[in-house]
Amino acid sequence: MSFSEAAGAIFVIGLFDLGSLILCVIAGMTWIETPSLGLRAGLIFLIGAGVVVGFVILRAPVALGPLDRIRNLEIFRDARTLPLSVLLRLGIVRLLFVGIFIGIVWVTLLAFGVSVPVADLVFNTSVLLLVSALPIAVAGIGTGQVVFVALFERYADAETLIAASLTLSFGMILSRATVGLAFAREFTAEALAAQSEESV
Repeated sequence: MSFSEAAGAIFVIGLFDLGSLILCVIAGMTWIETPSLGLRAGLIFLIGAGVVVGFVILRAPVALGPLDRIRNLEIFRDARTLPLSVLLRLGIVRLLFVGIFIGIVWVTLLAFGVSVPVADLVFNTSVLLLVSALPIAVAGIGTGQVVFVALFERYADAETLIAASLTLSFGMILSRATVGLAFAREFTAEALAAQSEESV
């Protein structure tokens, strides 16, 4: 894939990640009265609506005048041309991904003796993922721990929550490295094949 094609694929996946997190935040907010960290329901709905409107504009079969130059950029090609069935499957997969991460946070907290209601768990973990994705720290290091403690401080002391957060971060790094090693041959197959052809 060219750089622009790869950027376009990442753009689409990123939008679906954002949409999945917004859905989880909204789902959690329907069962809790006061959103954590001062986040307002209106803002969440506005962001979600923005994502939907953006997709509609990108895929609209009408001329948009000067905006067509932006819409026709290569980075938007996948969002503009992929079949709706593919986008639907992608949305389901990314939503499952977020659900699995929420489950991992739940298991980690239980391992440290911290019990959190389901609604708070879904909402807080989704907010944690949103904040960790912000470019305000290197890979979310430090920021994630502070937010983790702030979100779950009602259920355990800061020391326990920091230990749980660090364990979660270490476990995610270890699992990602394991997956990377498991698929290393597939990721490098093209380069190895090219090298073999050159040596012949």
